[in-house]
Amino acid sequence: MTVFWDKIKKNIVETLNEAIDRTEELTSVGRTKLEILQLEHKLDEKYTEMGKLIYSNFSKYSQHLPRTGKILEIKKTIDELEKKLSEKEKELGRIREEEGIDFDR
Repeated sequence: MTVFWDKIKKNIVETLNEAIDRTEELTSVGRTKLEILQLEHKLDEKYTEMGKLIYSNFSKYSQHLPRTGKILEIKKTIDELEKKLSEKEKELGRIREEEGIDFDR
């Protein structure tokens, strides 16, 4: 009977060791994936920052640039979106005043 329990004990220990090894591997993979996501997020933030700077300069100095092309098309879309955003913010302010609702809480 002792041999039987020793075999069960050995199998349990081996299984637990395998599970621990696998958990460590998965933790390492998960940590690396998280670091990748964080780096991608930082990269996206810098792309956005750079894009805003380029857009700002493009808006200031666009008279010196060609009036056609993909950049001008994107600028027009941005201008339209900014106009819609401004209208929605005004609408929200009007609703806030009329209804006396504080949306920031």
